[in-house]
Amino acid sequence: MMNLKKTKTVLQVRFNDLDMAGHVHNSEYLNYFEIGRIDFFNQVIDSNWDWKEKGILVARNEIDYLKPTHFHDKIFVETACEDIGKKSITLSYKIFNDKDNKYKICKQHAKEKINRRA
Repeated sequence: MMNLKKTKTVLQVRFNDLDMAGHVHNSEYLNYFEIGRIDFFNQVIDSNWDWKEKGILVARNEIDYLKPTHFHDKIFVETACEDIGKKSITLSYKIFNDKDNKYKICKQHAKEKINRRA
């Protein structure tokens, strides 16, 4: 796989992201990836892109949870384009702890389908 483009997006852990154990609930990482995806697209797609005509559909998510994230953690998501097909692109997301800049929280590979209406 080739790595075509990467972006770094700073995230803020919100109190409502936490579960009863005091760490970020697993489902919240999908929201963090969405924030990274939007930032990625804002940097690489022309502002004239018609989202109604050529929208993006997330077709697949796969996440490996490596270490928990807590309320006061300073984190960022790295979004990378790994592959561009005829009707889809593959993005990967990694969440880092800003304290030591090490990839330690989770990763995801997602297939994004490009909707092309006739």
